[in-house]
Amino acid sequence: MTEKKRRGGGGKLARTENVQVRLDPRLRFAAELAAGKERRTLSSFIEWVVDRAVKEVTVTRDKDGKSITAAAVVDKVWDIDDDVRFVELATHFPELLTYEEQSQWKKRSQMLDETLTKLADLFGFETRSIEDNSEVFVDIKGLTLKEFRDKLEEYIEKAKESDNGSPD
Repeated sequence: MTEKKRRGGGGKLARTENVQVRLDPRLRFAAELAAGKERRTLSSFIEWVVDRAVKEVTVTRDKDGKSITAAAVVDKVWDIDDDVRFVELATHFPELLTYEEQSQWKKRSQMLDETLTKLADLFGFETRSIEDNSEVFVDIKGLTLKEFRDKLEEYIEKAKESDNGSPD
């Protein structure tokens, strides 16, 4: 039995996603002409044009007023994991969140603050809330985050040992 060769357009080997796009008939005709001139399929041409556009379109500005493009935002926040990407976007570019995402971020932040406060109380650390830009921060006096993490890991190890019946 002969094996059929798989035929398809060139392009990237990376996984891509399908997006439905509505185009005015005149714009589609123009895009098909341009795609032919570039020796691309219409789909490949649209991807190429979008790739160029996201490198040019300003989506926000930094504190000095300098333009930040969509591509620069993606370079800063991209992660294969949706949740990590969401946290990165919310942390670095909160102004780009939709209303729904802002609400979700507020809930997550409150849960994190509550968790950190409970952990600090568990270790006997003093905590205080600081109001700044309508966000609440937990201040664990006398410890850096690394020191706090180390203490937490130490606590977890002791808890594992006690669960296994090992002596302290």
